[in-house]
Amino acid sequence: MKVTKREKYLLIILAILSTIVVYYNFVYIPQRQKINTLKAIKKEYEDKKYKIVGMDKIIKKTQRNLKILNYKIQDNTTLFFPSIEQEKIIVELDELIKKSELTAFSIKFSEREFNEVKAFQFEKKKENKNHLEDLAREYKGTEKNNKRNKNNKNLNNPKNDSNEKYKNPVESITATINFKGNYLDVVEFISKVEEFEKRIVMSNIKINKGYDSLVTGVATLEFYAVPKINEDDKEFLKWKIEGEYGKQNPFDGLIGISNEVGTTIEDIHKLNKEDTLDFVMAMRSEQSDLPTVMLGKANDKAKSSYVYADNPVKENVEIYFLKEKDKYYFKYKTENDVYPTDFNGKGEEFIPKSSNINLKIYSNKRIDKNDLSRANIKIYNKTDKQVNVNIQDDDITKPRVNISSEGTSVNVKRN
Repeated sequence: MKVTKREKYLLIILAILSTIVVYYNFVYIPQRQKINTLKAIKKEYEDKKYKIVGMDKIIKKTQRNLKILNYKIQDNTTLFFPSIEQEKIIVELDELIKKSELTAFSIKFSEREFNEVKAFQFEKKKENKNHLEDLAREYKGTEKNNKRNKNNKNLNNPKNDSNEKYKNPVESITATINFKGNYLDVVEFISKVEEFEKRIVMSNIKINKGYDSLVTGVATLEFYAVPKINEDDKEFLKWKIEGEYGKQNPFDGLIGISNEVGTTIEDIHKLNKEDTLDFVMAMRSEQSDLPTVMLGKANDKAKSSYVYADNPVKENVEIYFLKEKDKYYFKYKTENDVYPTDFNGKGEEFIPKSSNINLKIYSNKRIDKNDLSRANIKIYNKTDKQVNVNIQDDDITKPRVNISSEGTSVNVKRN
């Protein structure tokens, strides 16, 4: 059969079209489906990656916040006994009485009580159960999961939250001491009680004139205990009847945390407390057990004026000084902490200890190339005094502390 030229062209076109149809149906479409499937898988993994990165940031931020919160909790509970141990209290009272040279006729203890704090008043709670101890145990991870879940359920219940607020009981005991001695011995005893490493509340003292130059009296002392979230009072509770009682430094031998936790900035750096310092600040590596930034009034043993930050990189800090009607005020803040609480006001009044306002910043050398913690500090000086900033032990090649200012003169010196 003879094929015309026209028919040849048609056959060629038909072959080409058949090839295209076969390729489209059996090659292109399956490959396209595979590509779409791979794109969907890629998007799924990208979404997971973003979620993981986001969770990682949240976890790191939570860990930093937890580190600061942990430090604040330790600060606020350092002065309280970890538990009421009557034998331990007797030993400590005996030492206080001996050192003040008083003569104690008797020491009478009340029963241990579990009181709840409500509107700044202690009220006796019917159920003698220390829920703070449960909270401390839960924090340390020793509570069973079902109990923790139950507690979480209660916390998420608004009704329970409003009713249980400020109802965590505090363990306490009262000691009544009948004593005699001269007046100066009594004053010395009161001073020793005030200086004791744990907080003892002298709620009442009665003094009567005795014979010769002696006085007799009755003192009522109250002891409060708050269970600790770690073992920072383990050494305090250790004592032997044949040895010395107590210890000079209650922060020695801490387990699981730095020995620096719970002390002032001056104590941490083992430096003399300078009388002319008004404010102190500490800068540290994120690898430290302490927050990277600590700022507060000088010699603030209670650390009530302290603000904290724990930033692995840059932290912005603002410090304000103001003079108004011959009075001086201060306030400061980190990115997540402020002092005083009413930061929109003019601040808290203070009296400068010299002709200038003195701030000392304790820094330290960087540990390695990954140690990036630093602070940009801006000082607003709206007073008639110069602010002297003394930066000690900062890293020379890559300083942690950067100072800028606005207003009256701010003098920066690095040692």
